[in-house]
Amino acid sequence: NMINVTGHNYTYALKFVSMMDSDYNVVGCLNINVADNIINSAMQYLGVKYVYGKSGPNGFDCSGFTSYVYRQWDIELNRSSRSQFLQGESVDSISDLQRGDLVFFGGRRSTKSVGHVGIVVDVDPVANTFTFIHANRKKGIAIDESSAAYYAKRYIGAKRVIDTDKSL
Repeated sequence: NMINVTGHNYTYALKFVSMMDSDYNVVGCLNINVADNIINSAMQYLGVKYVYGKSGPNGFDCSGFTSYVYRQWDIELNRSSRSQFLQGESVDSISDLQRGDLVFFGGRRSTKSVGHVGIVVDVDPVANTFTFIHANRKKGIAIDESSAAYYAKRYIGAKRVIDTDKSL
């Protein structure tokens, strides 16, 4: 399945990881890496409304969205963006980001302390930018660009909380 968002094509799939014959014997398994599963799960919620303090599936705030999506793949995240920023391994450079990494931004009141979180969808290491999916106050679950002025001036850092080499 394909979805086009702001000129980018993203592939998404449903959560099927094994194939069975008519006797329910596993005859094959899809080798989809964990990061792809997280992105695929997140994409299912595009357009769901932003609701402060909610963690899905009919409404999300930013950290509620990330914790809900990761929990579907047995990865527990803390509930607030500030506490999620304390988890995982730091990713020091935008060019080192990978799909599924968490990205953190300053909030509306303070651009210097963590107030927002999203999930990396795609990285352009040449332009030193990334796209991310998150709970946007105005658009609900949406994909935005790190190069947008609002996010560029608020970017704080990134964390890797999954083993991106691991497959299901």
